[in-house]
Amino acid sequence: MIFPEKIRIYISGELSLQHIKYWRQCIAITGLLIQGTGYAVDLATVESPGTEAALLIQRLETDLKLDQSISQTRINRVGLIILEPANPAVQAGLQIGALEIHQSDNSITAGLDLTGNYIGIMFRTNLYRSNHSAIRLDGGYTYNEADKHTNDQQIKYDWHEFLLRALFEWKFGDFNMSLGRYTQIINGDETAFGVVTRTREIEQVDKAGTRLEIDYKVDVTGKIGIQLDNGGRDAFALIFAREF
Repeated sequence: MIFPEKIRIYISGELSLQHIKYWRQCIAITGLLIQGTGYAVDLATVESPGTEAALLIQRLETDLKLDQSISQTRINRVGLIILEPANPAVQAGLQIGALEIHQSDNSITAGLDLTGNYIGIMFRTNLYRSNHSAIRLDGGYTYNEADKHTNDQQIKYDWHEFLLRALFEWKFGDFNMSLGRYTQIINGDETAFGVVTRTREIEQVDKAGTRLEIDYKVDVTGKIGIQLDNGGRDAFALIFAREF
C-alpha cells in the first residue's frame, strides 16, 4: 500500500463567506434548540463511548472542475475506520483504505480506472443528547491518491477533502436515524506525463448537500448502517461497526 511522503494540510481558500454564514446559521439553530429543551450535556453523567471499529464500503459520484472543464467522477472506497473517545461527548479517529476512480468527459482518463489509497483524520461530537434524540457535529480531513500507468501515458490524481456535517438523530428501538446537512471541499491536482503532459487543478463544483443515516443495532456492541448523500455529491455507503 503506497502513501504520500508528505501530507499537505492547508486551509482551503474555497471556504467562502457563503459557507461561513451557512454554518453560523446551523450553530445558531442548534443553540436555540438546546435552550428550548432546557437540556445541557453534563459530561460527568453522560456514558462514555468505547473504541469503535467499522468497515466502510462506499460509492460516491461528484462533478469535478478541471481548469475550465467539468468531469463527472465516480469514487469507490473500501476502508477501515477507528474512533477513540477523547471525552464522554467527543470521539476522534483515523480512516484508511483503498479507492478506485472512474471519470467521464475527461479524454485523458477515458476507459481507465485509477487506483490508489486514502488516509484521514475525523471527529464526532454530541452538541446535545437525550435518551431518544441527539444533535451531532462530525467531519474530518482526508488525503487521497490514485494513479494509472499505460504504455505511453502516466496519470496521477492527488487531492484533499475537508468535510463538515451537522445532523439531528432520533432513536426508535434498535434503529437510529440521522438527517442533516454537509459541506465538502475538494482541492488537488491531476498530473499527466507521456503523450499528454500537463497539470490541472481539481476542484469540486457543488459543495453542500443533504445527509441521511440509518443504523440497526444487531447486538449490544454491533451495528450495521446505510449512509446516503445527495447534492454536491451523490453517495451510498454500507457500514459494519462494533464497539469495544
